[in-house]
Amino acid sequence: MQEENNNSKRRTFALVILLIGAFMDILDTMVINIAVVLGVILCAIGIAGVELVLHGAGSSLTNWQLLPVLLIAGAGMGMLVSSLTDFSLSQIPGQDAGSASGILSMMQQLGSSIGIAILGTINLNNTICFFTSPKSTPVLNQKHSPRGINNMKRSIR
Repeated sequence: MQEENNNSKRRTFALVILLIGAFMDILDTMVINIAVVLGVILCAIGIAGVELVLHGAGSSLTNWQLLPVLLIAGAGMGMLVSSLTDFSLSQIPGQDAGSASGILSMMQQLGSSIGIAILGTINLNNTICFFTSPKSTPVLNQKHSPRGINNMKRSIR
């Protein structure tokens, strides 16, 4: 009885493997498409959740309030980026796959570098404007302000 049950399981397992192998191309495309759509949906939900948390919490916002929605957005982004990489390289012939992968990787690095440079410039500009504006805190406009702020003001002039 036990041996018959084991043989039945083995046959079922072999049949499932055979069917999956036969429909692998269709399944592969379907899984990638589902992952891309699900990734976009999770990203949108996470970003909308961040907006809701920011408006709902007001000035009493803590890191723990943002954690769940950022995890959702991060999971969506992870599904989206990895699936799009697979999808974009899936149509490349085998002999060109190495070159295409290298170009894709280089463009991802270039885009990341440009994005970080732009956001860093915006952040630095906002920081300098905050420390040098006449509306900033009274400490900044006093004669004995901290050395770092004085150096920053001198470098701007």
